[in-house]
Amino acid sequence: MRSIVASAALAFAALASTVSAGSFSESDAKSMVYLAGAAYCDASALRSWSCGQACNGPLSVVPGTITVVQNSSMDLQAYVGQLSDGRAIVSFRGTQPSKLADWIDDLKSAFHTDWQGPGCPGCRMADGFYKSYLALAPAVKVALNGIGAGTVVITGHSLGAGMAGIAMLDLHTSGFNLASTHYTFGHPRDGDNTYASTFNSVLGSSRLFRVVHYKDIVPPLPMHWMGFHHTPREVWFNKDQTSHTVCDGTGEDPNCSDSLTIATSISDHLNYLDLPISRLCGTEATNGTAFEEDLPRED
Repeated sequence: MRSIVASAALAFAALASTVSAGSFSESDAKSMVYLAGAAYCDASALRSWSCGQACNGPLSVVPGTITVVQNSSMDLQAYVGQLSDGRAIVSFRGTQPSKLADWIDDLKSAFHTDWQGPGCPGCRMADGFYKSYLALAPAVKVALNGIGAGTVVITGHSLGAGMAGIAMLDLHTSGFNLASTHYTFGHPRDGDNTYASTFNSVLGSSRLFRVVHYKDIVPPLPMHWMGFHHTPREVWFNKDQTSHTVCDGTGEDPNCSDSLTIATSISDHLNYLDLPISRLCGTEATNGTAFEEDLPRED
């Protein structure tokens, strides 16, 4: 019954908010690719904002405001700082490309865990994403308070996108002022239908744009039939990233990436808006990531 009620609420909210879908900006999204990619860089390079191509995007982060948040036992990293336009940024790192194949296998058998505390009563979350976010959340909030964060924008790629979506709802519940628009890349399903419905009701269906590059292997995971549901709103790019579709507000638009019989592309997952999102920090020797050619190829 809970699933039926949540589905009805999600569909109603999606219809009510469809008119605002035009606020997607490809140029803003590309700016966020750089900021999401920077989360893969070394902590010392991040603190001085000297992290190669990732730090040379349209928006910069002010040195002296940057806190790098890590959990070494879980191999997690995020950074918090003040953008050159005055907003605060929280960017969560994704899974290191050298570990991506194993992580994708784990996603195929993901299971649920309960949302803790206020904000999403009755919500069931993807266990790995939620526990990863909880491991970083206290330090992220301390860092935001430390810079006197006004408006907060959140981004991430891959696992980092999953944590970014959860962070949006949690930080809003915690009293932080979220920006009007956020972008994530290669975002997996991070919770159940109740979570997606609550996200939509609280934040609206055009607050988060989940950018999906064609046959990216990660957004279809964990599978819908396992009880997971995407939050709105997907923006689906074609293979060459020359055109895109702003999808409906249900989170599971059958005319977007859900229309694919199978999506198995690792190369699409590692390239967003013509940028190698997880390899913007320099060479393999300097940033510890593997190149796309070292990973299993898609079918």
